[in-house]
Amino acid sequence: MVRSHREPYENAYETMCRIAGFEPEIAFRVDDYGVMQGLVAAGLGVSMAPALSLVPRRPDVAVRPISQPLFTRQVSMLTLVDGPQTPPLADFIDILQQTARTLRQAGSQPD
Repeated sequence: MVRSHREPYENAYETMCRIAGFEPEIAFRVDDYGVMQGLVAAGLGVSMAPALSLVPRRPDVAVRPISQPLFTRQVSMLTLVDGPQTPPLADFIDILQQTARTLRQAGSQPD
């Protein structure tokens, strides 16, 4: 099962599987990572999901890191060019940057 996406990401799962050397058999496409976890928990298949989408994670679903090839994605923050640079905004940007560094150091893999 895979997460449904719009252009240009609608075939990301299939592309990652092909890069890893196999052709996936896709039984379900879902619009929600929680639903995907539920289908995996019900024994209906396996899937891949970004680490950030596994919060909250069901206790009856095992998460296994992908060692090679390691796939990543970019997450960006947008602000107004001339918008107010308030202390809460500066704190939020700092937290995002710290989180990105921490995830990079940990290999972006959940435990």
